[in-house]
Amino acid sequence: MDKSKPSTITIKINGRNRSFKEEKAPVIEEEPSFQEVIQSQQESAASAEAEEESFDWILPTPEDEFSKKESIFVTPNKNNKGATITTIGWNKKNNSVGLIKSLLIAIVFAVTLGISFGWIVLNTITAKKEESVATSVPTPTQTETNPTESADIPLPSIQAFVVQGGVFSTLEAATVQQEAFKLKKLSTEIFQLDGKFYILLGAGNNLEGTKSISVYYKGLGVDAFWKEITIEAPKEMQANETDLDTITKSIQYFNSLTALYSLAMTGDRSVKVNGDANIQEHLQANVSKLEDESMQQAITELLTSQSKLSDFAKNGKIEELVQGQQHLLNFLKIYQKG
Repeated sequence: MDKSKPSTITIKINGRNRSFKEEKAPVIEEEPSFQEVIQSQQESAASAEAEEESFDWILPTPEDEFSKKESIFVTPNKNNKGATITTIGWNKKNNSVGLIKSLLIAIVFAVTLGISFGWIVLNTITAKKEESVATSVPTPTQTETNPTESADIPLPSIQAFVVQGGVFSTLEAATVQQEAFKLKKLSTEIFQLDGKFYILLGAGNNLEGTKSISVYYKGLGVDAFWKEITIEAPKEMQANETDLDTITKSIQYFNSLTALYSLAMTGDRSVKVNGDANIQEHLQANVSKLEDESMQQAITELLTSQSKLSDFAKNGKIEELVQGQQHLLNFLKIYQKG
């Protein structure tokens, strides 16, 4: 019989049987005495000393030291395609020398790399500055290199009121009629305007003045009309500022002369024999200074026309005025032809 198992007890209560298990109290082991504990610790210490005395100490041999100096650089392996990275060993004999060499190499490499990088940056910045300066400096033009010279300017156009003796589609037909007018000793010139050929007999200062001049030609049996035209100088014909001032004054002088001719050809002998005196003096002083010879000739025609007015004032002959009108037409023709 197992003593550790509990026993069962049956009791009859109120006519019913009740079973109860009887459990035994656990057995309490006795604690070791103080002497037994001391003795056990001494035995454990003795066992540990025996094991420590029996341990074999392995000391390093000179062959096991890192006697070989290793390199910090990558060295190719003949057998393998890759590379092997080695480190610096701590050999007592060559350690100091190797370390110094490695540090020197690293310092030289760092200094060289820094100088190269600085040189590249410096050249890049300098190149950009030179490029910006080059783009900001304007290219000198011919006008800037010669500031005393001025650019040529196109000549202005002339609004003229004229007496028309005929208009033709061809130059040949206009020339035949012009010769007929010359036989009558009339002033005449052919102008090409808007693709047609006009025969002009004289010029006035406005439509009314031109109408009065046409009356004279009608008295000679000429079918004359009056109209306004525009005389343009050739596009390639230009002048500097000084010459342009003289040419502009010549147009003003032409207008003043036509006003005098409009009055004189109606029989009024009381008109002044000269145009604008100030402009006349300017033209006489500067006509020879003009660079364009054709404009010198044109202004000379104006001055000659003015002299015919003076002759008319002296002798009263109408022929003087007709000849003077021819010089006015010559001025317009030269201005148009260039």
